[in-house]
Amino acid sequence: MRLWLREGRTSELLIDLARLFPDHAAGMATGIRPPLNAALRGDEAEVAASLGEEARAERAADRAYWVPLRKELEQMRHP
Repeated sequence: MRLWLREGRTSELLIDLARLFPDHAAGMATGIRPPLNAALRGDEAEVAASLGEEARAERAADRAYWVPLRKELEQMRHP
C-alpha cells in the first residue's frame, strides 16, 4: 500500500487509496507525498494540480541531473 501511495499518478487512484488507507496516507502526506493532502480531502482538482507540480519538479530534477553528464559526453566526443 505504501508503494501505491508513493507512486500513484492519477487523482482518482490517490483519492481511492487515501479513503482505503487514511492513516497511512496522512502519515505520508507531509513531506513524502504532498498530493495526498488533497486526496485525503477528496479534492480531485487539487490532487491533479499537485500531481502536475510534482511531475514538473521531477522533470526539472532530471534535466539538472543530466546537464553535467551531457557536458562530459560532449567533451569525450570532441576532445
